[in-house]
Amino acid sequence: MIEYKLDKESNNSATAHIRDMDVVLKEISTTYQILLEVIDQQEMALSSPSINNFRKELRTTVRQSILLAESVTENSAKLVIISEQAGKHLSAIEDRFSAALEKHTSKTIVG
Repeated sequence: MIEYKLDKESNNSATAHIRDMDVVLKEISTTYQILLEVIDQQEMALSSPSINNFRKELRTTVRQSILLAESVTENSAKLVIISEQAGKHLSAIEDRFSAALEKHTSKTIVG
């Protein structure tokens, strides 16, 4: 059985909070990009086989983190849009059901 739930206030609050985090989430990817640049600068100043290997691994991790951070940012934005739309639709459906049930109840009581 499919069950739907809508707490308008909680949904709106959580959705707004996620939306507000968008700026910070975008900064994560940018910060990692800056880190890559600084790692390159440091490599020009200090080089040894073991440090270079470590740097190479770190670069790989940072690049993967950039992709992941971008994905999190994008999917968080999608979640906000979908949550807002779903909340509006579920609210409208509930309003229609309530109106239909009120009409049915009025006819039953009166009739």
